[in-house]
Amino acid sequence: MRHILSPLLILISLGVAAQQSTFHAGILPEIAISYSLNEKLKHTTKIESQHETYFDKWEYSYSQTDFQSFLDYRFNPFWKGALGYQFRLVEKGNNAHRTIQQIAAVQKYSGFRLGHRFRIDQTFYQSGAAVKYRIRYRLSTEIPLEGESLDPGEYFIILSDEALYSRQDGKNDFENRLAIALGYFVGSKNKLEAGLDYRLEKLLDRKISHNLWLKLGWFYTL
Repeated sequence: MRHILSPLLILISLGVAAQQSTFHAGILPEIAISYSLNEKLKHTTKIESQHETYFDKWEYSYSQTDFQSFLDYRFNPFWKGALGYQFRLVEKGNNAHRTIQQIAAVQKYSGFRLGHRFRIDQTFYQSGAAVKYRIRYRLSTEIPLEGESLDPGEYFIILSDEALYSRQDGKNDFENRLAIALGYFVGSKNKLEAGLDYRLEKLLDRKISHNLWLKLGWFYTL
């Protein structure tokens, strides 16, 4: 846990010290449906919608919706790779396409699981803006609240910290995302999650952006 919190504390200190900053808050619901094609291949469809409720003042505004599709290949019980595509529908019309490549690993310990995810993606804007390239690493853990393993009808905690480096039109940027959520394992095919997602964006800019999202998720396996 120390490895997750230390980078976060450094980034928060940078954010507080900045003379200029903005604060956004809102709701981020998501739905993901997965199904196995065979023992190694799995397809996942995900929809995530962003609704802003605060920016300088309390006021609702719709921001964007992401439609994602992933094809996962499991190399062994611990490692898997994935290719993905995302279409982003934006309120102001600057829609975007994104291609995604990632590799993920899981380590199982007594009482919790530790996950690593390495991802790169490329975003292409319909407006003709320069392509944005990103490199991402996420460290996460899932902790059952009853016993050493997660069983149907039980609650669990998810913690994650993700660092993102991006480059667009010759400019570099850095972002950090910390999330904590309470989950409920309904059964072998259903999981529900609710938590907070705190994002520090534009860390290499003069004006740091603080973003706090209430995340609500439903994950279903066919």
